[in-house]
Amino acid sequence: MSIFILNRDPSLKPAYKAVSKVLHANGFNKAKEIRSKEYSLLFLQKLIYAQEKKQPLANPFLQIDKNNFIAYCGSFFFDGLVGKPALKACYRAFDGKGLDWQRCHGQFTLIINKNSELFIATDNLGATKIYHNPEKTLFSNSFQVILDLIPHREIDVQGCYEFAFNGNTFGEKTFISQIRSVPYNQAVLLNKNCSFINKENLLLWQQPTVKLSFEDCVDDQLTRLRALFKIYRNCFGDRINTALSGGYDSRLILALFLDANVTPSLFVYGANGDPDVETAKNIAIGEGLPLDVVDKTSLVDMDPDSYAEHVEKNWAIFDGWKLSGLFDSGVDSSDRVKRSQDHLVVNGGAGEIYRNFFYLPNSPISIKQLIWAFFSRYDPKGCSKAFCATSYMKNMENSFAKALGDGAEWNDRGRVEMAYPLLRGRYWTARDAAINCRIGWTAFPFLEPSIIKDTWSIPFAYKEHGRLEAEMIKKLNPKLAAYNSVYGYNFSSLPGLFHRLSSLKSTRRPIWLRGYLYRAKYHRKKALPFYLEDNYLGQVIDLSFPHMKQYFNMELINDPEVYNRVATMEYTMGRQGF
Repeated sequence: MSIFILNRDPSLKPAYKAVSKVLHANGFNKAKEIRSKEYSLLFLQKLIYAQEKKQPLANPFLQIDKNNFIAYCGSFFFDGLVGKPALKACYRAFDGKGLDWQRCHGQFTLIINKNSELFIATDNLGATKIYHNPEKTLFSNSFQVILDLIPHREIDVQGCYEFAFNGNTFGEKTFISQIRSVPYNQAVLLNKNCSFINKENLLLWQQPTVKLSFEDCVDDQLTRLRALFKIYRNCFGDRINTALSGGYDSRLILALFLDANVTPSLFVYGANGDPDVETAKNIAIGEGLPLDVVDKTSLVDMDPDSYAEHVEKNWAIFDGWKLSGLFDSGVDSSDRVKRSQDHLVVNGGAGEIYRNFFYLPNSPISIKQLIWAFFSRYDPKGCSKAFCATSYMKNMENSFAKALGDGAEWNDRGRVEMAYPLLRGRYWTARDAAINCRIGWTAFPFLEPSIIKDTWSIPFAYKEHGRLEAEMIKKLNPKLAAYNSVYGYNFSSLPGLFHRLSSLKSTRRPIWLRGYLYRAKYHRKKALPFYLEDNYLGQVIDLSFPHMKQYFNMELINDPEVYNRVATMEYTMGRQGF
């Protein structure tokens, strides 16, 4: 199932029905509805199962007896099982308050009614989110559902700027003040009252007790990944769809599937001649694997008159917002649906846990420096007087500190490495995972706690220049590693001196300078894609931006992605009648 809606407020019944009708009109069919004295609970199917109700994974709900049940939304594996077998095993293992989370895999929301208590929790990373209203009478894994049901809405200023600048918001906030998410390390327990309870956290900070050699580190990571990919194979066989490009992560995923005796369906985005496409084609031909080359620009067929209908569809499919903004060419949603048909889509997002993603030197830095170096992609001139850089940065620092937990000083390099999976992964990559889970079955192996656990303690030298990930690919499949990459070298050995010096140049770039590089890049206005031009955008929003002009100087926003996100919030407020 894709969506759940828990409603404890009888007065919202008419609105509740209206929201269900909108979702149904966009392909999210009702799978199951439960009514009790305390609440109503509605489950909606994944988009790809709209016409396939007899599929074994179409309705992952299990009635245990008259009063007890278990269900999940998203992609859920338990003890290496999926569907009803996974639910049976999970229910038996549930003690009424929590689970052994090491037995769970996937990006999911789990709903269990046992012993007159309703337990709702997400995957252990918190990749999926459970949104709620201030009164805690509404809960859903859909932001859009809560937004449609709450009677009063206001912009959250910090959340507004975080979304505009980063494509996501951090912590429990959204860009709407009245919508928050349950903390990643807590679950919802509903009995006579509604409370948040702590759940086991597999991703606590720990200093490594033993420093592994490079070879042992490679073996350790491959052991974890092989166990996970064995689950994918046992549950889906060759019904696997995954991208192949010219970089590390997709090559590692392909190597893992071939190692597990799985032949996945492969695709690559781009036009013939693009480096990613040519690299992928070379690998596919050499390995005798079919490859679907998708040039998204050739699929665009959108005229202004149909744009309002398209955006409304996007609103439903993408749950009100996505990382780049709600407005697009029309290819994204149809492509995601196509990839999901009868397949598990495996995505390499967050694979940078094995590399120096932030391109920071191996030296201590503060939270403030990390934010300035990587999370300060904004230009104050595009903001109104409502923006206070000092307040914005301070709020970011608080969110980061909370997400990374206590137990170590920031002068430990591992703390910086934690920021990638627990911030970038949990709040950026995870949004794509949540959207894909609304559509079909998806897996993000590098968001799995069993995979990312302790990767921040991998010695810096192992990650630098892609050394660790390249060796992992090489050990799995030497022939696959030997194909060239888009970087101008293969993964059979370290990059040459030129590439290492180029990487070193990025790593040694002063932190104080990095926050200004974005402003330099967007010093002048970049051309807008056609779907953000006035003749398209004017079909769905007031181009004077009556709501967003309180927070932004629209004429001075030079980055098309920021413009898209701000337009997304304007559309949201106009649509909801702010």
